[in-house]
Amino acid sequence: LLSVDFFRHLKTLVPVYQKLITEGEKAYFISDILDIKEKLNDLYGITRDYFFFAAGIPSEKILPEISEKRKIFNKIYNSLLRQKKNTEIVRVMKDYFEVIFNKILPLSSLYLETADKILCKIKPKGMICLNNLRFMETSLLLAAKKNRIKTIIIHPAIMLSRDKNAIFYSDYFIATGNYIKNELIASGYSANKIFTLGNPQFDFLSKKNKDNK
Repeated sequence: LLSVDFFRHLKTLVPVYQKLITEGEKAYFISDILDIKEKLNDLYGITRDYFFFAAGIPSEKILPEISEKRKIFNKIYNSLLRQKKNTEIVRVMKDYFEVIFNKILPLSSLYLETADKILCKIKPKGMICLNNLRFMETSLLLAAKKNRIKTIIIHPAIMLSRDKNAIFYSDYFIATGNYIKNELIASGYSANKIFTLGNPQFDFLSKKNKDNK
């Protein structure tokens, strides 16, 4: 299963997909990009082997769960207000919790349950993505861990400052070069789980140039 969170991810994942198909493996893209079907077809001539992440969104049972969590928080909040200590801090805290309970928590809960539902149905051998900074990638990686599905992150050719502080949930890491590998090790990632294999984008371009000749 190949997780596509941005169009630019296709430059790395399409060569991986093509290699897997050549080796006789089944490979599928999964994405929450609305026009992923058109992009795969127009740019790479791929007309099948894709899933929409949103297609697995579960029932509305999560909403009552969020409501119950809000009741618990409001009980704590009102109790703190009655104590009349640090009331300004408590009010600011409520503003933050409004965002958490009204937006972040419902959305993340939906993504986590959706990812689990999709992986349980598809039962892939493994999953590949390019990062875990966004809801879909993180949810799929966590669901894969829960279902004992091996995961790989193929890191791009650059190491952003935010990546150095990220928590990576994959079992293995593909680095495009030794610089990325060393940065990952310095960030605390196990050297035994990092493999330096180059950049699939360049392999794809090299093959395309040879074919054109």
